[in-house]
Amino acid sequence: MNSLNTHHVNQFVDILRFSRLRRTQLLNDIGLIFEEEADKELMDTTYNKDEVEQIIKSIKDVVKNFVENEVLNINHMNVLLLQQFCKQAEFWHLNLMANISELENRQLLNNVKQFEEEQFLKNKLIKQPTTGKLEPLINEGPVGILKKEIEDLKKENETLKQDKDNLSSEIEKLNNKNKGSESKISELDNKITSLNKEIKKLQSIKYEKDIKKEEMINAIDDAIENTKRNNRKKSNDDVDDSQIDSKINNVIEKSKLSDILKGSKINIDELMKFQNIETQRKIKELTKEVESLRKDLDTKLSQSSPVQNLKRMLIERNNQYKTLKTEILKYNPDYKFQV
Repeated sequence: MNSLNTHHVNQFVDILRFSRLRRTQLLNDIGLIFEEEADKELMDTTYNKDEVEQIIKSIKDVVKNFVENEVLNINHMNVLLLQQFCKQAEFWHLNLMANISELENRQLLNNVKQFEEEQFLKNKLIKQPTTGKLEPLINEGPVGILKKEIEDLKKENETLKQDKDNLSSEIEKLNNKNKGSESKISELDNKITSLNKEIKKLQSIKYEKDIKKEEMINAIDDAIENTKRNNRKKSNDDVDDSQIDSKINNVIEKSKLSDILKGSKINIDELMKFQNIETQRKIKELTKEVESLRKDLDTKLSQSSPVQNLKRMLIERNNQYKTLKTEILKYNPDYKFQV
């Protein structure tokens, strides 16, 4: 009994108390049987040998039947008690073994007797509340370890569920940020498209201005040539001073206009060149910004702590389930896992 824990010792004390009560009732019932038979049979003052033998035989039969029934009841009670232990063992997939040879071991029987005397005769029993049914709790040995691991896994499963919900909210936030980044990228793409359209428009305007300038310059050159030809034809004629001044002024104005056109052409070319350089620079900056936003978004999604924590916890949980499955199959190879 010393090798058992306190809970099991108390259970055996309850069993001994019940057996002690049954034993006392049995002895009292046997005494009552003798009294009843004596009152019924011993009516005369003297009896012969045959009458005494008949009385003894009658009492013997009554006592024998009574004791036989009580012993049978005790055996059946012991079977019911063992059935409770077996059910609790099967609950944890254990197979109990009974060593029948130890039931008649005198030393062990004396130990039980001594234990009973210490508990009842010397008043050393510590009364504790008892239950009508043994609780199926096994906290020792490999089964206790497996039970504890199962409870830990259940708690960890609840924690993982909470973490999963938190990760889902984090992923939703990241998706919202992703949508915002995509809208910003789309806005930048629209800006690039509008800048390209503006460049094409400026190029078309420049092309039209160049054509108009060429036409104006050609017209001025043609006018100058016509004037020169007319002057050659009229070289022998007399020309008054007013005509000469007018022609000179026309030539001067034409030359000034040509210079102005040339200057304006240079200014327009420089302006268009500057605008093209500035537009290309803006396009490059916007393109780099779009690429940077996309790279940052991919990096945040792949290296975010919620996603990394989710991967790590799933790997640890799978490893723990594999270890627990191996331990269960080690002690019960026939155990079938639910899918």
